[in-house]
This record gives sequence, structure tokens and C-alpha cells, in this order.
Amino acid sequence: MAPILREKGYRSALIVTDPYHLRRVRWTFGHVFKNQPINMIFVASDMPWKGEGWWRDKEEKLWVYSEVSKLAWYWLAHGLLRMNDDPLWSIDLKHRYEVWLTALVNG
Repeated sequence: MAPILREKGYRSALIVTDPYHLRRVRWTFGHVFKNQPINMIFVASDMPWKGEGWWRDKEEKLWVYSEVSKLAWYWLAHGLLRMNDDPLWSIDLKHRYEVWLTALVNG
């Protein structure tokens, strides 16, 4: 997306994502577009998301746990370690983690 925005000379973008992705999407776009004159507006989709009491709903609990772990991974890999791409071992590890987390939440 960054190359397209720069190539076309756009100075703003509207980014729409599911509510539980919003924090990670903001961080990612902020990281990718750091020091670039592009104004980004982030909007949560109208996906049904209660927010309050998410820990009582299996699906919402899975989304929150998954997003928190992804935020931690992004911070470590792309913030602290400054990796540009995820190594193959981490892609496999993330997949295994998602499977485990889904099993855990579904009990």
C-alpha cells in the first residue's frame, strides 16, 4: 500500500478494519509510514463487537487474546529487533500458537 500511495502522490488514506484490529493496524501503519507526509484516518468497521464483557464470549475472548499476542510480537520483531520480514520459523510458530489459543479458548 505504501508504494501505491507514494506513487500516486496521495497525502491521506482512510483505513477501515475490525474494531479489535484497530490498535495493531494503527501501530503498523504508523511504523510503515513514519516520517512520511501521509495523513491516515482509522475507522472501525460495523462488525458486531461489544467490547464490554469480552471475556465472557468465547469468540471475542479469542480475538482479544490473539490481538494482544500479535501486538507483543509486532513490538518485539518490528519494534525492538527491527526485523523487516517475519522469518519462516516465526510464521510456523504463530500458526501453532493460533491453533493452541483457539483450543484453549474453546475449552
